[in-house]
Amino acid sequence: QNGCSDKALDLFDGMRSEGIKPDNVTFVNVLSACSHIGLVERALGYFKTMSAKFGIEPGLEHYACMVDVYSRAGKLIEAKEFIEAATVEHGMCLWRILLSACRNHRHYELGAYAGEKLMELGSQESSAYVLLSRIYTALGKPNDAERILGLMRLRGVGKEPGCSWIELKNLVHVFVVGDQKHPEIGDICSWLKILTKQMMDEGYRPAYDSFLTTATWK
Repeated sequence: QNGCSDKALDLFDGMRSEGIKPDNVTFVNVLSACSHIGLVERALGYFKTMSAKFGIEPGLEHYACMVDVYSRAGKLIEAKEFIEAATVEHGMCLWRILLSACRNHRHYELGAYAGEKLMELGSQESSAYVLLSRIYTALGKPNDAERILGLMRLRGVGKEPGCSWIELKNLVHVFVVGDQKHPEIGDICSWLKILTKQMMDEGYRPAYDSFLTTATWK
C-alpha cells in the first residue's frame, strides 16, 4: 500500500528462510506487490506454490490479484485464459478487472468480450454498461452500443452523475456534472477559465480520448 513492493517481497523471502509459514493474506500482499512492479512470472510462481507447497487453496482474492498482474503487464490474452481456467466461483469480479484493463490498454475487441460476459451475468453496475457501449462505439459498432444502453435501461440500471467535492474552512462544497446551483458558481467558473488559460500558456494540452467521450447517452 505504501509503494514498497520490493521490500515486501524481500520480507516474504525472509519469512520463508526463517521457517515462518505464510497464510492466505500473506499471499494477497505478495501477489499485489508483484503486480505493482510487473513481476508476472514470479507472481505465477508464488500462486502455484500456495497449494503445492503450503497447502493453501487460492481464493477469489488471489485470482483477482493474478488477473491484475497480467492486466497491468498488458498480457490481456493471458488474463482472459487465466479467468476461464479459474477453479473458484468468481461471478463478475474477474471479468470486471479485465474490462477495465482493456480500456486502459485500448484492446477493444477483448474488452467487448469481457463486457459481454458481464452482461450475461446480469451486471448491475452502470459503469460496465457505459464502458462496453463506448467500446462498441470505438469499434465502429453503433448498433451494439445502442443495444447495450437499451439493455441497461431495460434492467433498470441507473447511471450516477459524476461529482467532486472540496473542503474549505470546515465546509464541504459538492459539485455535480452540469450543476449550476452553487451560490458562487460565477466566480468559480471565472477562476477556472483563468487557471485553464495559465495552464495552456505553460504548454498543457488536454488528452482528449474519443473512446471515453463519444458514446451517446439517452
